[in-house]
Amino acid sequence: MALLHHILLVDDDPVYTLMAEYVVNKVHPGTKIDKASNGQVALDFIQNANNEMPDLILLDINMPIKNGWEFLDDFQTVKLQLNKVPNVVIVSSSVSEVDINKAKTYGDVKDYITKPFLEQQFREVEDRLFFQ
Repeated sequence: MALLHHILLVDDDPVYTLMAEYVVNKVHPGTKIDKASNGQVALDFIQNANNEMPDLILLDINMPIKNGWEFLDDFQTVKLQLNKVPNVVIVSSSVSEVDINKAKTYGDVKDYITKPFLEQQFREVEDRLFFQ
């Protein structure tokens, strides 16, 4: 089950990114993981990815410079130029119904999970994305 070859982690919290890397590597050893500390860095990465487009973007909401919502707004335009559009999953500490409902307004957001990012959550998201 090697459907995820490349993941982009978009989060400004180094502890979370380390934990997420651990979980991804436990479930899918050898998966390429790139990191972006905010939405602008992520957009720049995607626009310059060429044939290295991630299969999945794990996106935080609250970040400096460009937050997750701003990333998603800009992604609507950027994705039109892509040969492959990655799946987006929000991973946030926010349990606010406002945030969860807002995420549902973006067609590119396939799921919303709350931190901490655990192996079981990752497996469930993967099942929903690729096996339903």
